[in-house]
Amino acid sequence: MSKRTFLICPVRGVDPAETAGVVARLESEGWQVHWPPRDTNQDDPHGLQICRDNLAAIYSANCVHFIWDGKSQGCLFDLGMAFALHKRIVPVQMPELTPHKSFQNMVKQWSKGTPCYYCEHCMACPELRCQLTSSKRKRNLGSLKGRAVPNKRDSLPPSWCPLQKTS
Repeated sequence: MSKRTFLICPVRGVDPAETAGVVARLESEGWQVHWPPRDTNQDDPHGLQICRDNLAAIYSANCVHFIWDGKSQGCLFDLGMAFALHKRIVPVQMPELTPHKSFQNMVKQWSKGTPCYYCEHCMACPELRCQLTSSKRKRNLGSLKGRAVPNKRDSLPPSWCPLQKTS
């Protein structure tokens, strides 16, 4: 299995040389790196195609490395897509943690590899295949108002998971 990663990093208003060293290091470690300044066509007046291209590349990646300066909206968007696709993330650089609830605290917790628990159909990174991991988590999911998140007792159609391959 090849090691494929998507490197989330700021693109607009940033010199690509600032992140090129990280790309070189990852590639020297055997990663096939999708690096948006190099591998995503940035000639898009609205950004929608950039987001679609990045989504496809994140989907194809085994995991996602990221450099986030705390300001880049594109980084936040790409991190959101990685979250929705249940990808394992590896922080390379990010803002300092805060003593209160914050995006960087959430991302740090996510990067620790806590398995997701939304479905059993997920085709994401093998190390993080979706699973219900504890009876406490099952109880918490089952008690959500409107049952917004299914639990293991629910029979989910394969189409519920956006990663489920359909034929």
